[in-house]
Amino acid sequence: MVKKRTTKEKLTIGIPRALFYYKKPYFWPTFFEELGCSVIISPPTQREILETGCKNSEIESCLPVKVLQGHIFYLLDKKIDYLFVPRIISLRENHSSCPKFFGLPDLAKLVSKKEVKILSPTIDFNKEDFNKTAFWLGWSLTNGFPLKRFKIIKAAYKNAWQKEKQAKEELNKNYLNQIESLERKVVLISHPYNLYDDFINLKIKEKLEKNGLEVLTIDALPFEFQTTFSHWDFASEMLNQAKEISKRAISGAIQISSFGCGCDSVIKEFIERIFREKKIPFLSLMIDEHTAEAGLITRLEAFVDTLN
Repeated sequence: MVKKRTTKEKLTIGIPRALFYYKKPYFWPTFFEELGCSVIISPPTQREILETGCKNSEIESCLPVKVLQGHIFYLLDKKIDYLFVPRIISLRENHSSCPKFFGLPDLAKLVSKKEVKILSPTIDFNKEDFNKTAFWLGWSLTNGFPLKRFKIIKAAYKNAWQKEKQAKEELNKNYLNQIESLERKVVLISHPYNLYDDFINLKIKEKLEKNGLEVLTIDALPFEFQTTFSHWDFASEMLNQAKEISKRAISGAIQISSFGCGCDSVIKEFIERIFREKKIPFLSLMIDEHTAEAGLITRLEAFVDTLN
């Protein structure tokens, strides 16, 4: 049962800065704030968060799931009413998300305190439009006359979507500027939660830039989605984006995969083949909680030498 806010109190919602957060980093915080809630987002991943996550996760879990667990524990120590962990089944029609995304709310419930409820809407593009999912979530967090609630939720959704759209347009604009530059360009290929978590990826973007490279991220690429052999939504997106950017004048491509990721293990060879066929140097990096920075630097330096 979802506790609704009253005129005298604000519900506080905690959002883990991990996994699903990076898919819509502006939408959810804005949506909840527009509904009148307070939002606490956990800080960027740090050593303590990772160690807590590893300590409280199954050994077979992939690194991003362990990191999520660490962020969940961080938020449970804060004064929050709800922990936002959606059950993501699919983010595209006729596709499926990683099975681990299906069970994230159950994972959160296992460690949650009694006073903290899990806010876990089911997001499944095969069954329901995203705007309907957001609407019913908003309905559960508001009270008052139906018409008033409808207007509040509609405005919250519109403003949140606009903020997310503006951020995406800015990302696309930066990509177009980068792709036209005369600098040597390298594209980073991975899931958003690997690309933008500097603790997980050991600040790979910064290291490449120090070597004089222009670094693009695969998610910044505007592209027209086409169905691929993969039924996974994230995998299909990366395959589409890899095909598109391989047509551009880039010097090299680096794929970052998490150890234990079933999705990446299937598509890695296909992504590598896309770039090899274009004679574009390709480097595959596998990361986990034991990845050493010194080893990464050595591999990056060797890769950069092949671009010279």
